[in-house]
Amino acid sequence: MAFSPKTSSLLLGFVIAVCIQLYEAQFVPGTRCSCEQTVNYTRGPFSDFRVIENAQGCDKVEVIVTKKHPDNSTEDVCLNPTARLGKAFLICWRKINRDNGQKVICVKRSNKNGEKR
Repeated sequence: MAFSPKTSSLLLGFVIAVCIQLYEAQFVPGTRCSCEQTVNYTRGPFSDFRVIENAQGCDKVEVIVTKKHPDNSTEDVCLNPTARLGKAFLICWRKINRDNGQKVICVKRSNKNGEKR
């Protein structure tokens, strides 16, 4: 079974296009994390936080706090999950059994601890 030159070139082009698509869709662990850089400590007050545990495409636990500034603007800050403040949020998050409705407990506790310093 022989292909004509035109059919062969179309088939080759199709195979190359499929190979390129598969190559670009390749999964690379650790490249789709929300936090590129983390800090060990940041001052509050905090209005919210979220914990992302081993999300698809990211092999790290991420702790992201939302800081509230005096002008009511907010800023998301990525905490190092192995640092003291990051661990405190993780421990509290696990104590409330990952219930988003009870996150305010962790935020209030963190804000109260920050005022003592």
